[in-house]
Amino acid sequence: MDAEPVHKKKKKGTEKAEKRDKKERKRKERKERKERKLERKRAKIAAADSSSSSSELEQAASAPAAAVAARTSCFSSSYPTLSRRYASSAIIGHVVGDAERRQRDERAARFAQSEADAQLRVRASAPQPRLQPGEHVRGTSMALEKSYLRLTALPRADDVRPLTVLIEAFDNVRQRWRRHRDYPYACEQLKAIRQDLTVQHLTSATPRARFATLVYEAHARIALEAADFDEFAQCQSQLRPLHRFGLSSCHAEFVAYRLLHCIALRGEALAEELNGILSPFTWANGDGDGASTPSVQQALKVAVAVQGSDWATLFREAARMRHLGGCILRPVVEAQRRRALWAACKVFAPNLELRRAASFLGFGCDEAACTEWLRAEEAVLSRGAGNTLVLDGRSTRQALRNGPRAGPPTP
Repeated sequence: MDAEPVHKKKKKGTEKAEKRDKKERKRKERKERKERKLERKRAKIAAADSSSSSSELEQAASAPAAAVAARTSCFSSSYPTLSRRYASSAIIGHVVGDAERRQRDERAARFAQSEADAQLRVRASAPQPRLQPGEHVRGTSMALEKSYLRLTALPRADDVRPLTVLIEAFDNVRQRWRRHRDYPYACEQLKAIRQDLTVQHLTSATPRARFATLVYEAHARIALEAADFDEFAQCQSQLRPLHRFGLSSCHAEFVAYRLLHCIALRGEALAEELNGILSPFTWANGDGDGASTPSVQQALKVAVAVQGSDWATLFREAARMRHLGGCILRPVVEAQRRRALWAACKVFAPNLELRRAASFLGFGCDEAACTEWLRAEEAVLSRGAGNTLVLDGRSTRQALRNGPRAGPPTP
C-alpha cells in the first residue's frame, strides 16, 4: 500500500488534540460545579448555626451530656460537620419530636444485647467439655420442657436432663397431647427427649433402654395420628434393635405397622419386608410365633389383598384395623378405591345401581357417603329406572380420562 499523505496525518493529530482538550474542559467544569455546591452547603450550615437563639443554646446545654452524645453518636463518625452543628444547637431537641425520638429509642433497643444473648456468648466462650474414653454425659438440667436443636458439638451436662426428669417430661407431653392435640409441640418435645437419651447412651439395647423404647413407641403412634410418616419411619428404624432384645410387649403391633407402611409407601420392598417378618430371628429370643399374632395376620391379609386387587377384603379389613393401622391405610384405601371405580365402570357398563356401587367401593350401606365421594371424583350419576341414582359407566370413564387424574389409576 502507498504511504499516507503528510497532510492527512497532521489532520488526525489535530482532531485527537481537540478531543483531549474538550474532555479536560468538561472535567474542570464538573469539578467547579461540585465545589460551588459544597460552598452553598457550608453557607447554609453556617447560617443555621448563627440563627439559633440563645434560649435554645441554654436548653441544649442543660441537657445531660450522655443524652446528647447518644443522639449524635450515629452521625459523628460519618458526618463530623453535622455532628458539631447538632451538638452545639438545640435542633435535635427542637426539630425531632417525641414520637420520632421514641421510634429511635425502640430501634436502638432492638439492637441492644439481651440477657439471653449475653448468656449465649458466655457459654460459647467457655471451654468445651471433654470426656475420657468410655465416659458418658450425665445430665444435670431440671427443665421439664426443652427446645430441640441439632447438636454441633459435645453437649454440656447442664443442657441435658437426667432420666428422672425425662420421665416427668414424657408424662407431661403425653398429657398435653391428650388434651390439646398439639402435634408440633409434642413432636419437638419428644425429639428433645430422644436426643437427651441418645447423648447419655440410654438407647442402646440394654435393660436401661426400656424407657427409650416407650418414648420411641409413643412418638411413632403420635406421628401416625398426625400423618407424619417421615417421623414415624425414623422411630421405626430405632425400634427394630430395641424390640429384638425383648424390651417391649408391643413388638407385634409395630411389626404390623412396618408391614402396612411398606404396603403404603414402599411397595417394591414388600418381599424383603415379608421375609424379615416371617423370619424367627426378627422376634425376641428367637420366638417365631410372633408372626401368628392377630395384628400381624391382619396386616398380611391386607398385603395379599392389595397385591391381588381383592378390594372386598381390603375395604373390610381397613374398616376394622387393629390399633392405628387405619391411619397408615388411608392413602392406600383411597388409591385402591379409585382403581375399583375404574374397574366397576368397565365391568358393569353401561350403568350400575348406586346401592351396588356403594357396596363394591367399600361404603357398605352408606349411599350418601358414596354419592359424595363419587361427585368429588367427578363420576357421572344419572337417574335410572324408578328414578333411582345410577353410576353411568361410560361417561364416568371418559370423565376420569379427561379429569385432573387423567387416565386409569395405576396399580
